[in-house]
Amino acid sequence: DVQALREKIEANKMTLPDGREIFKHEHEALQRLARENGIKEEDVLARLTDATIEGGQIKGIDLNNLRLSTITPLEALSGLVELNLSENAIIGDPQFPSFPKLQKLELWGNEITAVSGLARLTALTELRLSRNAIQEDPQFPALSKLQVLDLCENKITGVSGLSRLTSLTKLALGYNSIQ
Repeated sequence: DVQALREKIEANKMTLPDGREIFKHEHEALQRLARENGIKEEDVLARLTDATIEGGQIKGIDLNNLRLSTITPLEALSGLVELNLSENAIIGDPQFPSFPKLQKLELWGNEITAVSGLARLTALTELRLSRNAIQEDPQFPALSKLQVLDLCENKITGVSGLSRLTSLTKLALGYNSIQ
């Protein structure tokens, strides 16, 4: 019945020091994120103070400048709409889990070299990848809703790999070596 379902949902929440409620599994995911990256749990959990939380679910969180190199535990935050992972230690071609609602992703200031790992982020409308190490002509997956893309300050030499981004309205490519 509906009452039993409500009670089960409430039993899976915890109260943060500021009085907001969050699902326990999301809190545990942030604790795992800290452990797997060798940083203090307090440093990650402190980011909940400014996080957007609705109905116990994290909708937006700023995890910039925490020296994160792995993001796997974040897959538990399935309700994310906005995520800031800028100025971390994310390298190569990070493989993102499916975030079905993620619209805004900030990854600037990392050491990302390729973008195929973004393929499951089909709801993205805004992506910031400036100040990375993306080289040559990056082959973007078909992110059909992507409207804003910032690729400034990379090592890009061509743009034919952007052809599948059919909804782009703003594209920033400054400080690259485009031929």
